[in-house]
Amino acid sequence: MTEQSQAPHSEQAPRQDSQPPPYAFYVAAIAIVAPCLVYFLSMWLFGDLFQDAAAPLGSLFTLIGTVSGAYFGIKVSNDTSARSQGAIERAHGSAEEANRRAQQAHDTAQQALAELDPNVARRVVGGAPEDATR
Repeated sequence: MTEQSQAPHSEQAPRQDSQPPPYAFYVAAIAIVAPCLVYFLSMWLFGDLFQDAAAPLGSLFTLIGTVSGAYFGIKVSNDTSARSQGAIERAHGSAEEANRRAQQAHDTAQQALAELDPNVARRVVGGAPEDATR
């Protein structure tokens, strides 16, 4: 391939926004895995002391539900915030473009009126009927 044929490919490559590492995911994963390991190790080492494994297992599931609920709640909230910020920025850009076009149309109309005969310009701006100006 020549350099000319390679240039468009490098320009067309999608840009990836650099996102920070998902530290919240790491914390949530550790908060779930660590108690699971403690539970299984304690059941393995001290299993004969427990009459019923339901109490520690219930506590473990409560912890897992709490951590995963908090993680996904915060994640959804952050994702929604990021999407709404993007929508706001796009809307602001659209409004700026509309304002620019309106200003350009206004300037063009002003230039067109300046080029007209003053009587015709008064009639156009004032909306006077044609018979009254003749």
